Amino acid sequence: MSLISIIVPVYNAEKTLDRCVVSAISQSYTSIEILLIDDGSTDRSGAMCDEWGAKDSRIKVFHKINGGVSSARNYGLKKSQGDYILMLDSDDELVQNACEVLIRRIEDYDIVIFRAKGDEPMLPSQLCYCSLAEFRIEFCKLLNSELLSNSWNKFYKKDLIKDGFPVDMSFGEDLVFSLCYLKRCNRILIVSDGLYIYNTDTEQSLSRSLNINRIDDIEKWQEQVLSFYGTDVPECDTMIYNKYLYDSLNYVRELYCSRDYGYKTKVCKLKEWYSMSYLKNKRLIYRGTLFYIALYFCIRYQLWFVPQVVLFVMRKFKLKNK
Repeated sequence: MSLISIIVPVYNAEKTLDRCVVSAISQSYTSIEILLIDDGSTDRSGAMCDEWGAKDSRIKVFHKINGGVSSARNYGLKKSQGDYILMLDSDDELVQNACEVLIRRIEDYDIVIFRAKGDEPMLPSQLCYCSLAEFRIEFCKLLNSELLSNSWNKFYKKDLIKDGFPVDMSFGEDLVFSLCYLKRCNRILIVSDGLYIYNTDTEQSLSRSLNINRIDDIEKWQEQVLSFYGTDVPECDTMIYNKYLYDSLNYVRELYCSRDYGYKTKVCKLKEWYSMSYLKNKRLIYRGTLFYIALYFCIRYQLWFVPQVVLFVMRKFKLKNK
């Protein structure tokens, strides 16, 4: 039986770690190793990892200095012995037959992309691409569906992983890793099976953090998107920027709402970003919700004070009506 390596980066996950590990050791496919990478946790997570390692010989525990989730995943990749790789976040779970389904599906493919349980199923039930060129034709549609944006919804072949996760990014690093991997794929399978249980309720979710420099990461992953897209596919020239525009505008909204940074700091960062951004230099057109269209207008004409004034008025109105 082929060995599957399940890599679990762990940082201060004492509230969810047990549930996560139980979902891994309970897999109906038993030829697995579970790598718990304690990334310098300051709570009981490290000790809990050791306890689990003593209970099940398939669990391997590693402790390292805190370096972030990408660093922990890269460490896990180096230590893994499996033929196949699964990524599992410490606040999430795997469906019990996930490994069994994936090992059966990947036989004729280089990667299997699946969905989280509860997500809208895709129609048809699966999409098969027999070449990278064929995959690129629908790349924009898949990119905007968010299927490519995560690392946990993909089943990888270990020998095709040549590049690790970028450790200098705090947002979009999964997408960059996925694109680097997909460049080495010939046959790609996307299935509608919900094999992953994504927990959106925990405060410690690995994907939930606002960093003032996140806007720079959006530019970095868009550069990788354009590199992957190439120049040989004429379709959806504007669609290639849809996700970029949405994520950029969403970041700007979150930054204005954040109370961690002062107004001058926010505007300074936004001016720096905008001067070098695809949003400015490609003269993009955004079509979306009215709120984001208005925000896009403010950015395009550098009306940095307007969102702050609107937010101030909204807060005052809410306080007055309490």
